[in-house]
Amino acid sequence: MKYGLRKLNVIKNTYRITKTDIMQGIWKRWYLFILILPIVFYQNIQLISSLELQNRLGNIDSVLPSTMDYIIYFFEGMLEYIPNENPFEIPIMFLSVNMIPILIIAYYPVNDFQERSKIIFTRTGNRSSWWYSKCIWNLMSIFIFYIILYLGIFIFSALRGTTSFMPTAEILKLKYGVIGELSLTMLFLYEIILPILTTMALSLLQMTLSIIFSPIYGVVMQVLILIISAFYISPLLPGNYLMFMRNFLYREDGIRFIFSVMICLCISIFSIICGKVFVDRKDIL
Repeated sequence: MKYGLRKLNVIKNTYRITKTDIMQGIWKRWYLFILILPIVFYQNIQLISSLELQNRLGNIDSVLPSTMDYIIYFFEGMLEYIPNENPFEIPIMFLSVNMIPILIIAYYPVNDFQERSKIIFTRTGNRSSWWYSKCIWNLMSIFIFYIILYLGIFIFSALRGTTSFMPTAEILKLKYGVIGELSLTMLFLYEIILPILTTMALSLLQMTLSIIFSPIYGVVMQVLILIISAFYISPLLPGNYLMFMRNFLYREDGIRFIFSVMICLCISIFSIICGKVFVDRKDIL
């Protein structure tokens, strides 16, 4: 009975703290979430410009990409680094896109812990609620970030005259050498679901490192994972999950969806447990 009441109390307190986190960590920091829109606009213009050039050269007839064409281009990533074959280039756009979630997550949990944790722990009588609320805030923040990203792409595509989510075979063949049609279901899994799950997992890991050490450790770890992923193709490097040119739809030995999801779940569970253990034991006096 006491155990059940304790669990119910944790749920109620988590709900109350989460409402505050939504207001303070999302609503009042809205400007961080829309930083992705200029990048979306720039990338879409880049795709249109490249297709118009190919059209003038007679290599392609269509210059009207579908919504999915924009999404694939946005997440296309890069070829793996192979000396004397594929020269390595600093993945500036890849890092720019993924730095925004890193900035969103970086400081709010740590600042909240330093400013309000002692009061919250005293009032609620437990520390779990505070940590669980931060995990919920984290996941909600990433989800909202991607909603804005995909909505920005969709609106741009609609203004250009198409709302189709079917990829254009001619564009896939020209830009990526993909012959034939790709399954819309598989594209949805790899280009919409997987990036969200990957960023959520990495953001939970970042938040845990930020709470245990400092925000700079979480940021550095994220950036290192992304840079190393740009160098090497490996199913154990989550940065690869964010690139179309690294997954199974582009290459036969590419990243597989199920394995990627399993890795994301492992990272997420590990991060949540480690963070809870640390928060429960941390001296706040």
